[in-house]
Amino acid sequence: METTHKNRPSVIVADDNASSAIYMSVVLSRMNLNVLPLPDAQGIVDTASEIHPGMIFLDAGLPDDGAFETLKKIKGEPLTANIPVSVMAPREDHVTHTKLAKLGHDMVLDKPVDPHQLHGMISDNIQTSYKVKRRYLRVATDKKVFLMRNERLRSYNAVSISERGIFIREPSPMDVGSATSVVIPTEGSDRLLLDGKIIYTRDMYGRMFDVGPGMAIEFTDISQKQSIKLRRHIGHLIELGL
Repeated sequence: METTHKNRPSVIVADDNASSAIYMSVVLSRMNLNVLPLPDAQGIVDTASEIHPGMIFLDAGLPDDGAFETLKKIKGEPLTANIPVSVMAPREDHVTHTKLAKLGHDMVLDKPVDPHQLHGMISDNIQTSYKVKRRYLRVATDKKVFLMRNERLRSYNAVSISERGIFIREPSPMDVGSATSVVIPTEGSDRLLLDGKIIYTRDMYGRMFDVGPGMAIEFTDISQKQSIKLRRHIGHLIELGL
């Protein structure tokens, strides 16, 4: 299991299909979540009671009706009853949808998994460590971006990017409140130019983040066209290399 970061919500993924489990784990990790992958549903209630994850994903294909029996156990246990549970199943799997309807459960994640649907589900159900729900699609990245600083366009390494802003690694951050422009290389040779302002730096929060010194930039005055393009780019980064 990957190293746990205390500021990240945790999720459990129970799937006996290794390829599917790896895909989900990578996508969720790139969305900045701690992931505990399990090859079956055995002991999942005890595990969830101990770590109390932000969400649980159960594959409908788990042996012996594992997903449905586990769902009933999770909802029947006081320590886990309030944990959101999503069952992963193909949209055309009518048997699974019928069984879930009889259980009064309608949270189903379509397979193959679409990162945008997954993010919507996470946004609706998982709170961050600051007790707020995630509204924006977000991904960890190490891609280079360009920032206007002292009237010059300089190259920086991004740490994460969301629909709201970007965190850039930089030993000497700009002052909070400073206005700037960010150029993000997107697919092919295209680039996305966004205005922004510095809203905090790593130095202000010491060891709060598991990244090096840097600065967070909030995008400002984003047009609908820019927003669509940015969201598409983030989705591409989430799937990159999978």
